[in-house]
Amino acid sequence: MAMEKNAVSTIAGPIRQLFLDHGVHERFGIALLHKHMDIAPTERLVKYRHTSVPWKVGNTNVSIVDKYEGKVLPRSFRFMDGNLVRYEFKYSREHTEHPSLQGRDVDEKFLKELRDMLADRGFDQLLGLRDLDQRDPEMGVEVTEGKANIMMPRCIIPESELVPALWVFGGRRGRQV
Repeated sequence: MAMEKNAVSTIAGPIRQLFLDHGVHERFGIALLHKHMDIAPTERLVKYRHTSVPWKVGNTNVSIVDKYEGKVLPRSFRFMDGNLVRYEFKYSREHTEHPSLQGRDVDEKFLKELRDMLADRGFDQLLGLRDLDQRDPEMGVEVTEGKANIMMPRCIIPESELVPALWVFGGRRGRQV
């Protein structure tokens, strides 16, 4: 319980401020790391519209996979051994290029400060970074049925039973923490 309170106050305080200071609060949120289901080493959990299911992608060493006249792109990242690692994906036909999390697109200083902040507080195995590109703020509850993770409206589950899994700091995309 103490760690939970410490994590929430860190998210609402210094982490939120870090996102605002670097101007990434409209593009990224902080995600609670959690496992939906077991998937094979050649699969990726891919979100399309409001459902994520394992897709066979073959070579999982590449960041972007061409599939169904579109691309499977990273959308969720975590720090492992100090490195940023992709762990959930999205399908998009609209994107010909995926914005990198390196260089010009996202400030390396932001990623380093986030990595250090999470590691210093022991949250690097608890929290990750989420791309908000396809986020629908009306669909705020994840429900896993078999091998499908489905986004549903918040009203389907009593508020007292919800476990926060995503914190968004920009007003345009959702509620600020």
